[in-house]
Amino acid sequence: MVTSDNNFYRRQFVIGPKYLDFVNWNKVEIDGSLCLTIHPDLPFEQNKFQNKSITLLGYLIDTENPSASNQDIIEDVIRQIESIDDVFEHIDRICGRFVIIVKCDSHILIFQDACGLRQVFYSTDKHGNYWFASQPHIIARLLNYQFYPEIESLKETYLFKKGEYSFPGTSTAYKGIFHLQPNHYYDLTTGKVVRFWPTGKLPELTLLNSIEKCSQILQNTMKAACARFDLALGVTAGIDTRILLAATKDVKDKILYFTNMHYDENYPDIRIPANLLPRLGITHHVFRNPPESDTFKESYYESTAFARPMKSTDIHCTFKNIKPGVVLVNGNVAEIGRCFYHLWPQSKTDARGLSALMSMADNPFAVKHFEEWLSDAKTACQKAGINIKDMFYWEDRMGNWAAMTFSEADIAYEIFPPFNCRSLLANILSVNPKYRKPPSYTFHKRLAEYMWPETMQEPVNPPANFQQRIKSILQRLPIGPYINYLRIRHKKNL
Repeated sequence: MVTSDNNFYRRQFVIGPKYLDFVNWNKVEIDGSLCLTIHPDLPFEQNKFQNKSITLLGYLIDTENPSASNQDIIEDVIRQIESIDDVFEHIDRICGRFVIIVKCDSHILIFQDACGLRQVFYSTDKHGNYWFASQPHIIARLLNYQFYPEIESLKETYLFKKGEYSFPGTSTAYKGIFHLQPNHYYDLTTGKVVRFWPTGKLPELTLLNSIEKCSQILQNTMKAACARFDLALGVTAGIDTRILLAATKDVKDKILYFTNMHYDENYPDIRIPANLLPRLGITHHVFRNPPESDTFKESYYESTAFARPMKSTDIHCTFKNIKPGVVLVNGNVAEIGRCFYHLWPQSKTDARGLSALMSMADNPFAVKHFEEWLSDAKTACQKAGINIKDMFYWEDRMGNWAAMTFSEADIAYEIFPPFNCRSLLANILSVNPKYRKPPSYTFHKRLAEYMWPETMQEPVNPPANFQQRIKSILQRLPIGPYINYLRIRHKKNL
């Protein structure tokens, strides 16, 4: 397998017993039996100290030390750790999109950022050699692995038919290739996947206490990112981009603010930022999407396994309108704290119920993998005091669906997700759910208001039409959860 086009497999990597013959890719040795082949556009660092080493793919932001570089952060960690378990004490406050390989204490571990947005897929060959890669189809081609027959039935579920699909749990489309989920590491010494978070019960925070902690993390994160990258922030009528907008108050002159034009100018996602940003002294850029070239489409579908057609339009629009090298600020991951799956209180938290929440109905392939996830997650959630549906949204919805979105965009630009920080997410989940639930989103609105009050001069997600207005009214009534329950039953998910 040889590639010389920098758009193919852009920002990707492969780890195995030998280097791959990808033209112009970087090559880094982990140890004698592990060779890392890295696309030239994927940043990497390696630091060795005594009998330890840390190899970084991607980038890190220290939310307590915004001036720290990638090298500063990994050097600080490697000099402080005495054992493998020490590593995880230092990464909770780290934001970014990364994969880290740690060699320490006769162990080699591989793990990712908080939500696994820099993906890792893994397998072993017939000789027992480990293989890891940023995409499963790269491993499949190397080892000649075939599709699961069950994939055809999965394609018949509502999730796949609506085009927003991802694969359940640790599964991929390929038999023998698996996906490393968030909050887990792969131990190459034992060949086992181990959960490393949560480690204990989350503290209960008051609304104000959490807002103070979260605002400091987000503001430090944005300052650090501005010092590191040229940034562009997409702004819509939604609450997540409003929070990010508020977090940029002190660095607003260093960021390009934009909205992709997918609707007419009266649609809330266009109208709200067009009204709001000029009041804040910010220029609002509206991007229109030129036709996608055959070259872009070819790179898009080749670089990410099962790339989704509906995502390419938005990625292409941003790609054609921002300068090369600009990093896109993204609001994904914030949804973990918005109690999204609480909208269906009647759905059970067994494997079949979780499959329904993911719009995969009672598909046997999905149910099997959700059963495996539950066997690992239940005890951890009980100890931490985390609602199992919130953890499911974190590790499956964000760890699979959102992570796939980030991978799809890698051929076009790098993405920076400020919410992708474990300590930030823990602080949000420590707030009473009544403040985090829709439709009020009290915590989220007050967080934006706390950081920059003027950002709340415009409404959040106002109804775009009469149908949405009626839906919004009904969701505010006590019967709201039952309407949501009937909605997913109508889609044959339960």
